[in-house]
Amino acid sequence: MELPEVFADDLSADRLGEVIRDIELCAEVLDVRLKRAASERADDETLSLRDAMRVLLEGGALGLQVRYVHRGAEWWDTVLRAGEGYRLIRVRPQLA
Repeated sequence: MELPEVFADDLSADRLGEVIRDIELCAEVLDVRLKRAASERADDETLSLRDAMRVLLEGGALGLQVRYVHRGAEWWDTVLRAGEGYRLIRVRPQLA
């Protein structure tokens, strides 16, 4: 069994905004969900990427999850608040 590709980086709010704009412009967004508390699963409600980012930046969530397709490959991004910035974990899952 092959492990998925995983990338991680720490980002400022400005850099995170650039990454989100790139996804909006260059990818097909499949699903966006907020994670509001550490002890809870991500919300069942799907939001627009822009709305989820606004809630995250305003402090209304600990993180967000976005699934999207870019150049024929599906990617899953998780963004978590981390100190003064954000932690991005990007996975290219091995889908059957």
